[in-house]
Parts: sequence; C-alpha cells; structure tokens
Amino acid sequence: MSARRFAKFQSFFLMTFIFLTSALLANSTKPLIGSRYPALSPDAKTVAFSYMGDIWVVSTRGGAAVRLTDNDAYDSRPVWSPDGKWLAFTSDREGQDDVYLMSASGSTPRRLTFNASSDIATDFSPDGRWILFRSNRHSLAGLFKVSVEGGMPIPVLDRYWDWLYSGKYSPDGREVLFSLGMENRFWWRKGYRGANSAKLWVVQPQNLNARQITTDDFDSFWPNWGNRGKTIYFVSERKTGVYNIWACERTGKNIRAVTTFKKGEIRWLNVARNAPIAVYERNFGLYMTNLATGRSHLIPIEAPAETKSNRVFTVRNPKVSEFRVSPDEKKIAAVARGEIFVFGVKGGYARNITKSPARERDISWDKASKRIVYVSDAGSNPDLYIIPANGEGSPLQLTRSREDELTPQFSPDGKWIAYFRGKHQLRLIKPDGKKDHLLIKDDFGGRFAGGFRWAPDSKTIAVVTQKAGNEDIYSIDIESRKTIPLTNTAYNENTPVWAPDGKSLLFLSNRFGHSFPEFTGKWDLYQLHLIPEKPKFDEDTFEKLFKSKEKKKKSSEKKPVQVEFKIDNMDRQTEPVTQTLGNEYEFVISPSDSATVYFTSTIDGKIHLWKTSLDRKKRGKYSPFAASVIYPHQLQIDKKGKALFYLASGRLGKIALPKGSSQSISFKAKLDVDRAADYGQLLGEVYYTLQYYYYDPAHHHTNWKKVYESYRPVLKQVREDRDFYDYVNEMIGELNSSHTGIHPPPSGKSRKQTARLGVTFRLDRDSVSLGHIFKDGPVYAHRDSVSGGDRVRTVNGKAISAKTNIWKVLNGEMNHRVVLSVESRKLKRTVTIKLKPISARAENKLALEEWIQSRKAFVKARTQDQVAYIYMRAMGRSDLRRFLKELEREAVPRKGLILDIRYNFGGNVHDRVLQALMKPVYAKWKIRGMPETQQSTYGFADKPVVLLTNEITLSDGEMTANGFKTLKRGPIVGNTTYGWIIFTTGFGLMNGAYVRLPFWGCYTLKGQDLETQGGVKPDIRVVNTLQDDLHGADPQLQKAVEVILKKVQDKGAE
Repeated sequence: MSARRFAKFQSFFLMTFIFLTSALLANSTKPLIGSRYPALSPDAKTVAFSYMGDIWVVSTRGGAAVRLTDNDAYDSRPVWSPDGKWLAFTSDREGQDDVYLMSASGSTPRRLTFNASSDIATDFSPDGRWILFRSNRHSLAGLFKVSVEGGMPIPVLDRYWDWLYSGKYSPDGREVLFSLGMENRFWWRKGYRGANSAKLWVVQPQNLNARQITTDDFDSFWPNWGNRGKTIYFVSERKTGVYNIWACERTGKNIRAVTTFKKGEIRWLNVARNAPIAVYERNFGLYMTNLATGRSHLIPIEAPAETKSNRVFTVRNPKVSEFRVSPDEKKIAAVARGEIFVFGVKGGYARNITKSPARERDISWDKASKRIVYVSDAGSNPDLYIIPANGEGSPLQLTRSREDELTPQFSPDGKWIAYFRGKHQLRLIKPDGKKDHLLIKDDFGGRFAGGFRWAPDSKTIAVVTQKAGNEDIYSIDIESRKTIPLTNTAYNENTPVWAPDGKSLLFLSNRFGHSFPEFTGKWDLYQLHLIPEKPKFDEDTFEKLFKSKEKKKKSSEKKPVQVEFKIDNMDRQTEPVTQTLGNEYEFVISPSDSATVYFTSTIDGKIHLWKTSLDRKKRGKYSPFAASVIYPHQLQIDKKGKALFYLASGRLGKIALPKGSSQSISFKAKLDVDRAADYGQLLGEVYYTLQYYYYDPAHHHTNWKKVYESYRPVLKQVREDRDFYDYVNEMIGELNSSHTGIHPPPSGKSRKQTARLGVTFRLDRDSVSLGHIFKDGPVYAHRDSVSGGDRVRTVNGKAISAKTNIWKVLNGEMNHRVVLSVESRKLKRTVTIKLKPISARAENKLALEEWIQSRKAFVKARTQDQVAYIYMRAMGRSDLRRFLKELEREAVPRKGLILDIRYNFGGNVHDRVLQALMKPVYAKWKIRGMPETQQSTYGFADKPVVLLTNEITLSDGEMTANGFKTLKRGPIVGNTTYGWIIFTTGFGLMNGAYVRLPFWGCYTLKGQDLETQGGVKPDIRVVNTLQDDLHGADPQLQKAVEVILKKVQDKGAE
C-alpha cells in the first residue's frame, strides 16, 4: 500500500472510528469484569480476549461475544495470525502453560509446546509460519519460536540471565521488540523507579545486534509495533503516575504520551497489525484507543452470565488447618476452610457449628467439653466468640476491639480465657465476656507471637516475649501479676510446655546459634526445673534397702497439681533433653509418667516423630516412632498417655501408644461456598494483614483502606480464580512494595516432568542435533563418544527428524532411563548412550556453574592469578557455605578478592559474609619446626576487596552491599542495586492461598529506608547492556579487575 493510499485508509478508518465511538459512548455499559488479555485482529474489526478462563471474540463495536474454547483449563493471551485466520493462545490444560493453535472461528485446539516449563504465546511471524513465545525452559524468561505445523521449538533469544517479555516481530520480521527486566514479573506493581525498571529493546536475532529503546528508570511494558514499524507503542506511568499508552520512534526518540488518564491503569496493550487502533485492559474491562487521536472508549461487551462452575460450589471433606481434642476425649473440633466442625474422636459424621462466610480459627474447648472459644473476623477485625459445641445455639461475641484478638485458651479449670490483643497485650476474660482485663503488657508480637501456655494449676501462665529479635519465656501469676523470668539468654526460647506434674517446664531453644539476623545453630528441647533438685547420695539409696515400706491407703481423689517456683539459678536448673543432629519442632509429654517425650525432628532429614525420656538414665536415647507419618504437627496426647493425635498434610490421625501404630481419622463434612462471598473474605484477609502488619504504617504513602474499598465491590463479581488473584495483586501493587503478592493454593493438577539431559538441542535443516553439552550433565559423561553437532537419530526408540518436537518425546520421562541413538562424528558411527535424566533446576545449575567458572578463568588470566573471584547467587545457607569455603581456599592465599553478587536474589546471611570480610589478624602462632600460622586463622581484613553489583542485586544482596559500603570495606563496581529489600514472611488464607507480607523494614544508619531510597549506588558505575551480554562481554567485571589490581599494587607499595 502506498503512503498516499495508507493516509486515505487511515482517514477513512478514523472517521468510521469516531462515528462508532460516539454511538457506543451514548450507549456505554459497565465493563465486563474479568475480560482480559485483549488482542485485535489485523484489520481491527474483532477483539479476541480471555473471559472466565476461555477464549472469546467480539466485534470492536461491542455486542454479544462468541466463546471459542470451553473447558476446565485456563485459556488466555490470544494472538492473531497476520491473515486473521488463526489464533494462538496459552493454556494450562496439561498442568503448565503451553502454546496452542486453533482457527479464528474456534476449531479444536492443537498443542504446539511440550515442556514442563511455562510457555506463553506472544506473536506470529509476519509470514504466519512461526509463533513467538516466552519460556523459562532454559533461562529466567527467554524467547523461542515454534512452527504452526508443530515440531521442534527454536531459541530466538535465550541466555541464562534473560528476562524477555512481550516479544513482537517487526513488520519485516528482521527484528524482535520486547521488554527486558525482572519488573515484568510484577507488572501489577505501581510506582517503581530504579535501575531494574523494565526497558524496551530491539534485537536482530540473525546477528544479535541490539539497540535500547527506553533508558530511564520508569517501567515500560507491553511494547507493540505500529505505523508499519516506524513507531513503538508501550505502557508506562512516567510523568502522570498512571499507566498510560506512550509512543516513540523506532530508535527510541521523541517519547510522547498517547493517552493521559488520571486514574485507571492500562494493562496488556495490543495494537492492530494493519490499523492505528489499540485495545487494552483498564478498570476491569476492555478499552479501545485510536492511536492517531488518543480518543478512547470502553468496548461494551455482552457475555453469558453463566459460569463454568456454580456460583455456590461444594467442598467435601476439606483439609484441616487446626484441631483440638475435647477434655472429655470424646470429641474433636477442627477448623477446615475457615469453618469449625465437631465430630466424634473416631471420626464419622461432622457438624459445621459456625456456618459463616468469615474465617474462624484459634479454637479452644472449655473444661466441660460443651463450648468452644475461637477467633472470627466476622466483624471489622478478629474478635473472640464462644459457641455451643453441638451447634445448637448462636455464637456469643466476647470482645469488640480495634486490634487483633489471638489464640484464646481456656484455663484448665475453665474459669478464665487468656488471649493476646494486638502485639503487646496478654489479657484475661470470663467465658461470659465479663471481667475482660489486661494481665500484662509486653512485646509479644501479635501474629508473630511465640505463644503462651496455662500451668496445670490454672494460676500461672508461661508466655514468650520478643526483645531485639530474640524470644524469652517468663511466668506470670494471674492474681498478683508477679512475673518470673524463666529464660534469659541471647538466643531464642519458645514453645513452653508444662510437665503434667507441674514440676518443670519444657521449651525449645537455639542455644548454639542465633535466629537473628541469620539462623545458625539448631533447635533442641530443654527442661527447666522449677525448684532446684535435691542432691542424691548413694548412701541414701543404700539405707533405703533396710527400711520397711508402710502401706498407704489409696485415695480415690486425685490431688490437684501445685506449681511452685524457686528459680535460684535458671541456667543451672536448665538442662538439655535432646541434642540431636536435627532440629526439633513440636513435643508432648506423656501424662502417664511425666517423663516420656514424643517430639518431631529432622534427625533423619525429614520431619518424623521420635521418642525420648526425661529420666536421666534414658536421656540421650532417641527412638524413631510411627515412621510412616511424615510431617506431623499440632501434637496432642490423651490423659492416660495411650493415644497421640496429630495433623499431617491437612488430615487427622491417631497413634496408639506405646506401640506406635497409626490410623487416620476421617470425618464426613460438606461445605457450601458462595464464590462471591469467598472472594470477599479472601480479599478482606489480604487487606487486614497488610493494613496492620505491613512494615510501614504509612503504607508507602498510600491510603490502603481507600484502595481496598475501591477493589472490594468489583472483585466480588469476578468469575475465575486466576483472574481474582491477578486483580488482588493489582490491589497490592498500589503499595509500590517488593516482597509481596498473593499466591493461589496448589491447583492439584498433575503435570509431567520433562527429562533434561544436560544438553541443548539444535534444529538443522532436516534433523535435530546435540547443541551445547553442559559440564557434569548426563550427556557430558559420554563426551568421549558424542559432541555438540552430532545428529540425534532416535530417543527411546522413536525416530527423530526436523519435524519432531524432541521435548514431546522427553516429556514425562523424568524418572525413567532415556536412550539416545546419536551419529558420532568422533567415532564415525552411530552410538547408543543410556542416560539418567536430571531436573530442569539441576540443568540450570549446570549452566550457572559454567557462567561462574568462565568468570573465574577471566579474573585468573587478567590478574595473573593474584586475585580470587567468588560469586554468590543468593544469600542462603548453602551459598554461605560455598562462600566461606572459597574464601578460605581461594581468596586467603591470594592478594585480593572480587566478590560478585550480581543477579543475587537474597536470603539472610549478609552479616556472616561481612564478618568474614572484616575479620582481622591479631596474632601469630608457630610450632617448632612447622610453618607459622595467623590468628584469626583466616583473617581477611587487610586484603583489598571489590564488590560487584548490578540491577538484579536484590533483597539480602542489597543488605550486603549497604553493609559493605557503610563499613567502607572497599569500592563497589557495577550498577545500582534493584531497590527491593524488606524482610518478609507470609500468612495462609482461608482457602489455602498465601499472601506474602513485608514486615521488617531495613534502614541505613541515617534512617533511610533501603526499600525506597532507590537502591545502593556503586562507587564506580558501569552498566552491562544487553548488547554486551549477547556478545559475551562483561564490562563490569573488566572494570572490577582494573580496580582490584590497582588496590593490590597500592597495597604492595605500603
């Protein structure tokens, strides 16, 4: 089409668009909530989109939509072929996202990708022969293409550290446009500005020439070509603070706003191939914009209200989250999906006694086994309620405060209920709601509290407090409010449990390490004797042999347990019960002898039950117990010590004591769930968690309550779980926060694991060949007979040709032997090799190790082996162990160190790393006739260190960089860090979903929030571009070598 004809076409299209827009605006309707991922047909007459997990099409004028797919999977992200006859889309029909193809009228979809990775369709090639898709099969997010006929996918851009999203072919097919950066994963986050912002790039795959389109610190998402490849359209929140459509020339010049919405974020932009029209998500519906004028309107879509699943759905025998056996040991109360069920101790029929859309939890029986106190968020926030256990009566609300009420516990005599209010109050209340009063105020932690436990005499409570990141236990008399410290160490002590005889208190302690800031040591079980034990003499034992025993009359009345204290020396009165190789987690003491202890531990690598004794003659001996039960928790033992109840994987069980035989406790429960009410409840839990426990009380200057109230009425109307979770993430994204987001519960879908062989595959003209062989992978073991470029003849007996998708053959073969028949060029014959597959994760580790070793070799060559190079991929315990080993083995013998924490995803070992780097030499040792050694043995403080960072140095990597800079340990070379650092935890939601909670802020010594300051800036800024990466260059490492050599030289001159 000539430029003149195109201009006429554009003018005609514009007039038509304006006419249609006017008509539609006059008839504007509410958005079709849940309509997502729009894609315009090449002629801009039809929109394909996802709704209720299926693919639909509708005229751009709006009206009745037509459903093209209809199944239980989640079909999304449609992409049109250039001729408008085909639609590619993404579906999780086989358990993971794969690329499918169907006709634009809705033929039976055909699967094109077969890998356990996530494969997301993004575009068609201009000739319609190939589908471009994003995949994490080899990298974090690379680009591949697959033929519309099927067959072997081909890498387009796929390097280990790639984060390539929204790939689009240029109109001539010579270039690929995409958004680069980890921020693409968090497209729902608002307000991020920093070194790791998503930036637009264009690459020519044939020669790997790359040019950067956007260079600032604003995110740039969902790029599209327009105007026959002369213009690039994308979404950004630059200047306006709201995600709008922006445009620039293909070179990146002349960036300008196309839309100027003051509110309502634009998502998932798509531009028609042959018209200046764009569609996108906004305000929970689909909108269309004329890119020439910027005029926009909602597309009024009608779709059947009937969903694939009922509005009210039934959950049968839901998983249990907590349970309590009644004092009379006849009944069990269990919380399942936020409801309280009561049933017999042997299982069977269960009655739902709450029947509320709210979430009930933290249950406790009264002494008579007739009532249950619990926490419910049926009101504005969690309060205490009490209800008849038979379900024949309404709950009585006991408290009405503005703070969390947590973990109510009836006293053994049933007269009081103790509970936490907020983070600082331990309170008492009568079961009728009267005499509610503060018992003591301290730092308990709210939802992070270490708990409390009533003593058997109902007069004393042992409670855990939190000070400076550590936990200690003290007792409090409920009448006098007198407190007695029971532990006082620099370590963590929690989980207090009174011995049944009231003579001692057992608890968990990490006395050979710390829990803050990084966990070291291990958890063991300890016993505190409340009264010092009297010394025992052999002479007394001897004299008892000659004393006659007086017969005592047996009393039918059981004496009440008396708890008495005389803490002369708590350390001397405390002794270890376990000192195993594992970590202990939960424990119970048998009431039958007040000596036998059942506990869970990782002694054998998994969390299993074990048995030991408080009797000193038997102490130190640990016996495995009920080995078939894995990860039991919430242990409860009956009064006679004959049965141990537990929860494992959401199911209840009972173990006969002392035999150890186990049996499940099944109960019959049915729960009718209203989807809208359920969504409202889950959303409320997310809101409340972040409202009261987010680390910053100002919520990054966001009116969080107002945000919640704006999303709440809309999200109740969503029809599909996956859409609901995405929308919740959009709400959370308003906080502009890292380390957060909602994660759905496990789908339960089975997925085949793809066998990985430690090799890439290459598609030749008429065959498939071995590509790169990773060192130490399965194929590498056969390197004497096969090499890269050798043709693959068969896999497990199946002939392989250029039309074969070898991943389809390997999919599902993870746990089976794989036999390859390969044409060996070395041996000049066909050879057969038998391989044991590895996982994708293991293969990725091999790729990472090759990257690390290449950097080590570079530093060794450039510094003439004077300088060591150590890379830390993360800040976990295994990363620390490797760092310390390499520091001792490689860095200590050399004159300096380059510590590389680029692409570091964090953890919590920064303090140990910095300590090792700051460790001084303060003395020397020498044995006669032997070499001299130094103290500290591996002191490193006097040697120069250069720290390497980049835009994907995040979380604890940033803590390390900040500490390195604050301590002035050496220069930092590279790029500014991500600006993504808050310590995080999370909470499970009613349905098994999980919300990640940033709860512990990280600040500089000057009080600057590391999360919001824009990252840790290097002393010498060097940016590695995509062009550098594509051609194997590493300017940052080159500069680090230059700097460290100068430091070494200066050190030598001292």
